[in-house]
Order: sequence, then structure tokens, then C-alpha cells
Amino acid sequence: MKRFFALLLALALLLGLVACGGGGKSDDPNVGTWKGISATMLGLEMNVAELFAGGVTLELSANGKFTIDVDGEKGRGKWEYDGEAIAFTASDASMTGTVKDGKLTLKNLLGMGMDITFEKEGGYSGAAPASAKSAAPGDAGYYVIDAIIEEGETFGADVLKELGIDYYLLLNEDGTALISTDSQTEATWIPGKLQYKEGGEDVVSLYTLEKDLLSIELGDEELKLVFKRSEGAPPAKAPVATVDAGNLNALQQWWNGEWYGYIYLPTADGVWEELEDGYWDCFATISSDASGLGRIYLWDDGGVLGDVSVQITEYGVGSAGVAMSEHGYFNAEEIGHADWIIDPGTNTQSYEHLIIIDGTFEDSRGSDYGGFMYEIWLRPWGMRWDDVAAEDQPPGYYDWYLARYTGAMPTMEEFLSGIDPSPASGSTSGGETSGGPLVGTWLSEGDGAGGTTNKDYVYEFRADGTGIYTIFGDARPFNYKIDGNSFNIVIHPGTPDETEDTYEFTVDGNTLTITTWIDTKVFARQ
Repeated sequence: MKRFFALLLALALLLGLVACGGGGKSDDPNVGTWKGISATMLGLEMNVAELFAGGVTLELSANGKFTIDVDGEKGRGKWEYDGEAIAFTASDASMTGTVKDGKLTLKNLLGMGMDITFEKEGGYSGAAPASAKSAAPGDAGYYVIDAIIEEGETFGADVLKELGIDYYLLLNEDGTALISTDSQTEATWIPGKLQYKEGGEDVVSLYTLEKDLLSIELGDEELKLVFKRSEGAPPAKAPVATVDAGNLNALQQWWNGEWYGYIYLPTADGVWEELEDGYWDCFATISSDASGLGRIYLWDDGGVLGDVSVQITEYGVGSAGVAMSEHGYFNAEEIGHADWIIDPGTNTQSYEHLIIIDGTFEDSRGSDYGGFMYEIWLRPWGMRWDDVAAEDQPPGYYDWYLARYTGAMPTMEEFLSGIDPSPASGSTSGGETSGGPLVGTWLSEGDGAGGTTNKDYVYEFRADGTGIYTIFGDARPFNYKIDGNSFNIVIHPGTPDETEDTYEFTVDGNTLTITTWIDTKVFARQ
């Protein structure tokens, strides 16, 4: 599902609906879908259908990209028309074509020595499209999102509604249009084409209308956005509500401030390979003005991670809106417009007040140096993470955060110079307490029992007297209290599976020894 959300946001970029993406000539009559009708090879002319049961289709996009489908096998690349010939280039092949008498002939298809002749769907005009003012009233109307189709998988209206996706398209009879996805873009239109400005230049998205269904197809990503004509009225644009505190509006109240969390690298290669599956604490400050222009400043125990300017708007999936990068850097590499799209409403987790920044880092020194994928999880400083699954919590949460979270967040300089990482203090004698020297995450490596080879036993003791004991991957919540050199533990408290025991323990630096009625295990602080 997370991949679906990522594609959903990328889809807005590919359409150019958030002022990025392709650029090509909007008045090029070659743009569109061409169907193969005949093939010539060794002097023999044949019907394409006789050679390829699935046919041959060539799609030329206004952003200068093409997709060719030969009997179900697809290839992609870029195309360019110089007024006489069309040049097609891909990573491992190149082709040329000519347009004459309304037909496109592709020479030496994919190096097979075969020429294919195409006819354009809807006919070839050979001229620039008419003015947007000539829009046909038949297409005019209000259309709401009905389905998103990605690589053959359909996400219908009911699913999109549950996910809070309420895109719509408004085609006015005067040739103007409004496209509402994760942001709103004003446009003009003529039958089959939407046109809008990007960086001062015209950009075009093509659409088809069949009965009440209007479809915008993205061949490069095998995505299709399907809208359905509605008899209702489009929603009015709601202003951002303001609040009294500090004269900050609601979005500023949600985003501005100090944040704590971690960075996680699910994959890494090249010189970064040793960091794969690694994660560590990081910090951020986010500031924005009333217009939504803002800045995200990131750092960790190695110094500055990133400094990125963002635009925050209310057009996210949820009430927190969405933050989109404009320019800046991360790990000394450039972050550009829409490289980061941070929409808390698309989080697949239900955790409150959480942002996730994800992206791909490619080392600019060259492919031999590799790169990595990253996720940055952040919540406001001072917020507890007890509601978050253990595997989603920051690594320093129990080790030092709980001892400091009610105070000021350390500055980068303080953290780099060595803040006191010791856990919350607590007595180990003279009555029952929780917390103390047990607070933290402790690991005892297993011997292969239970089908595992490592990390068989993990205790996570929290400063508030709760915790999680994981054995063979089975997470068991518990409450505990320390009394001298022993602790009372209640596993699965308040459930039919509740059990209670008392264990002896000793702590020697980063080593914890626990003796139960079954055995004695040695744990290392993580």
C-alpha cells in the first residue's frame, strides 16, 4: 500500500499537476497513440496482425517520451521531431521514423530489419490545435475520481474514498479548467487535451472521454487516472483555519517546531552498502510562514544531514496538509522541486503526528559509488512513542530520550559535544520503583532455538514501568516494578493470558543478567 501512495503522489508529478514533470511542445500533431497497420521486411509487405497477435502500438507523449508495445512487450525512451524525421532513443537502442501523408513509418524496428507503418488514433491533423476557447461543451463538466489503475490493478471509488482521495477535474465551457489532486492547478482545455503553464512554458496532458468516464493515461508508469462525470458541484476552496496562539495558522501549528526520530536505510549499495538496514537517531527543526513557505533542517550525531526549503499547503490527503520540497540538499546532494512530498495523510501507519520523508540517494561521484534508499521518521520533540510498534521506535528512545523529553531538545552543538545519554534514574533498593537501571533495550542472542539464529530474546524496559519482551519473534507486553535486586513482571497484563513472576537481576555497565526459575541469561544493551 505504501508503494501505491508513492505512485499516487508521483502520478501528480507526471501529469504536471503540481508544476513539474515533462515539457514538450503542446502543439505537436505527432503527440498521441499510433497503431501499427503494416510491416515491410525483405521487400515483403504484411499486415501487422499477421505477425503480432497483440499488435504494435506507439505512444508519443508531449513530454518527449515514448512507449512502444510490440505484442505485449514494452519498451520506453525519448523522441524528438525536427520537422522531417523523428528520432527515437532508448538506453540500448535507437530508431528513426518519418511522417508522411498522415502515416508514421518506423525504420528498422528494434534492429529487426523491419519497417512498421502506423496510423494515428483520431486522425492526424498536421497542424497545431485550435485555441482553448474552442472547447466543446460536450466535454465540459465536473468529474470526480472514480478509479486509479496501476499495472493492471484497479483501485476503485470505494477504496479511494476510504483512503481520503478526493481528486476532481472541472472543465468549464469557456475553455478554462481546474485540476484538483494534492494541489490545485488552473488550466485551459480543448477536446482531448489539458494545457497549463510550467515554468512559463506550456505543458499538455492528454485525456479520453467515453460516455461519462474521462481517463488520463500515463504510459511511462502504466498508470491511469479515471474520473466520472458528476451532477454535483465542486467543493469550494476552504481557507486555512487560523488559531489565536502566536498568530500561527493551523498548518503552522502542526508543522512548526522541533522534531525527533530516526533515519532508516532499507537498501544500500556501493560504498554505502555497510549501512544497509541501519538506523539511528536524528533531529529536525521545521519553520514556515503564513503563506506556507518553510524550511526543514535535519541533523544527527554526525552533523548536518540536510537543509531543504519547502512549500506547505492544505491540499494533502489529511488535515495536516502536505509539504513539498523546492530546493536544498540532503547528505550533500541536491534536493529539487517535489523530490520530497511529505503527506502525513498517506502514512499507512495510524500513528498520531508522524511525518515520513522518503527518497533515494544516488552518489554524484558515479554509479560505482552506489547509493541508498532512506526513510526519515519524525514526531514532535516531547511526544512519547509508546503507541508505536517496537520496530518503529527510535533506537535511542529508551536509552536516553525518555530521560530528557520533558525538557528542551538538545541543540546540535550539545548533542555533538556529548549529551548525557544515561537513562532515567531510579532506586534499586528501599522499596518498589519502575525504570532505574533496566530502562533500555537488551538483547540475548539465541542458539537457533525456535527456528531462529539470532536475537531470540529481547527485553525493552520503559521508564514508566511498561515494556515488551520478544521471544522467537513473539512480542509480549508487560508491566514491571523493581524491588532491590529483583523485579516483579506481569506479562500480558489485564488479559486472560496474564502471568506474573519475580526475577533476579544484576546490571554491570552494558550487561544485564536475569535469573528466572528456568535459567540465567545474559543480555547486552542495544
